[in-house]
Amino acid sequence: MKVAIIGGGLSGVVCALQLQRYGVMADIFERNKKVAEPYRHVGAALEIALRPIKDPLEYLNEKYNIFLKSSGLVNKVIHNGPSTSSTITGNLGYFLIRGNHPASLVNHLIKDFKGKVYLSKEVDYKDLKKVYDLVIVASGYPTEAKDLGIWNDIIKMSVKGAVIDGNFDSDTFIVWINKDYCKSGYAYLSPFNNKEASLVLAVNDIQLDEIEKYWKKFIESEKLNYKVKESFKRVHYAGFMYPHKVDNVYFVGNASGCLDPLLGFGAFSCVVTASEAAKSIVYGTDYELAIKSVIDSNLKMLEFRKVFNKLNNKDYDLLIRSLGLPGINSLFYKWSKINVVNMGYSASKLLNKLLSDKT
Repeated sequence: MKVAIIGGGLSGVVCALQLQRYGVMADIFERNKKVAEPYRHVGAALEIALRPIKDPLEYLNEKYNIFLKSSGLVNKVIHNGPSTSSTITGNLGYFLIRGNHPASLVNHLIKDFKGKVYLSKEVDYKDLKKVYDLVIVASGYPTEAKDLGIWNDIIKMSVKGAVIDGNFDSDTFIVWINKDYCKSGYAYLSPFNNKEASLVLAVNDIQLDEIEKYWKKFIESEKLNYKVKESFKRVHYAGFMYPHKVDNVYFVGNASGCLDPLLGFGAFSCVVTASEAAKSIVYGTDYELAIKSVIDSNLKMLEFRKVFNKLNNKDYDLLIRSLGLPGINSLFYKWSKINVVNMGYSASKLLNKLLSDKT
């Protein structure tokens, strides 16, 4: 069986490794000079967003035999609004290094891949599907899905990120929300270690060439005075598609619409979709059914996103003050049996309906 994988990011490499375990050697085509994203940054896998799964990395290791090496634990989350803040502590999740970094998820996993990786290779899925039995699209972008007419945009973010020097708490994740500089987007700081961190700003509904003025306003508004070592800019898509397999082409990872439309993290879903695609290829399992939990979770997150889009700065401050209240803190963050996504989905859906009825 000849299999081509477009993209040497997390989902592409995981899919290649799973196929290798089943005895199928795939060819990876990566348009950049190296596997993984060409810039380095730090994401997170937060336990609260993945319930009822208690430990997301343990779950992926046990179910799919994919070990995502964390760079550290998230023991504190600081939420910053326009004029207030709140702090949550506990066992909240993991930091995950992504992109062009020796300790990134992809660079850790690719060491076990024995197949061919073609770097600096821009390819077209339509050409590959003629010479390969199966093509797996793991490009991280909806280009191919849009070409097939099976993609629907939810949100488009222009993103600027930077690697910064300073003194950081290596277990602390910091988030900012403020309409003045990120509209209905967000900014966050996640550490590589106690001396280096990733600072990211994501702003919705603007062109990429506008991101610099929002970045400047963010830095000035929050009085951030870090030394920037390197930076990147990109467009970040979240959307839904159906079906996730067309003829002999599978879609996995962010190219399949598995990116969380609220928080913008997708490592967990990348592993699930890539692993289930490999299993479907080898054993003929129903791919749509296998990834239904990922799609359903993102549909629920979409209701949160709809509410979030309608909030103003006063609402942001109210939300953040509420998160700091002891009762809310315990309910959402410390009672791990509470499925916050399901609870919030029902409330958000009702609120969205009421707001729609008013208009």
